[in-house]
Amino acid sequence: MEAKQKRSLRRRLLVIYIFYFMVLAAGFALTLVPDISSGWDAGSRAGIKDIQMLKNQGVHQQTYFVGAELAGDMRELTPIATSHPDIRVEAAYTDAKLWVTTSDGSDPECVAQLARMDESTWLLFIPALLAKLAVIILLALIINILRKSVRDEQPLPNRIATYTRCVGFLLLFAEVCLAIGAFIHNRTARILLEGSPLEVTTSFPLNYWNLVMAILILFSAEVFSIGIRLSEEQKFTI
Repeated sequence: MEAKQKRSLRRRLLVIYIFYFMVLAAGFALTLVPDISSGWDAGSRAGIKDIQMLKNQGVHQQTYFVGAELAGDMRELTPIATSHPDIRVEAAYTDAKLWVTTSDGSDPECVAQLARMDESTWLLFIPALLAKLAVIILLALIINILRKSVRDEQPLPNRIATYTRCVGFLLLFAEVCLAIGAFIHNRTARILLEGSPLEVTTSFPLNYWNLVMAILILFSAEVFSIGIRLSEEQKFTI
């Protein structure tokens, strides 16, 4: 009877873990797809505009998209004047969207600042994107291992703890990369919006909920590791 109770408890725990990791995977997928879609849409619109200007008027220009978090609550959608004639700004609630168009006649310092921001964004966004894609793949592998363990009533393999640790560390890495990228955007926007009524936040934009989630996943990895070790010790004892 005691053995049946232990198997039943183990099965319930594994089912809970399966649902836990399924919710994580669904959450990452649902947040990752809109982010990629909106970024792709903004970049394609800017690129099409630049190509049309070159084709129709022979003007070489580069359009940059700068997103920033505002320190105050701006509830307006009307254009806001800045000290740079090439910058078009729209603000809504606590977000500002800057479409900055540069050409040969633009301020060289402004162009250099935007170019540095653009390079840094790509260098940080691509590793963060790859890390999040790896997280989704690892979560699928973890769910499959847990499902097989429940179905076959077999002990968990050692690799599940390794996969879970990788998920936690990849989440921390992706969050830090995205936070640094957002900080660079905020800093660039703050320079471009000098002389306007908008005030950009100066805080480092870390998502602490994602950090807590990563720590919980690392904690789960240690739980898996301890459970596997105890199971192996029990085998040798018997």
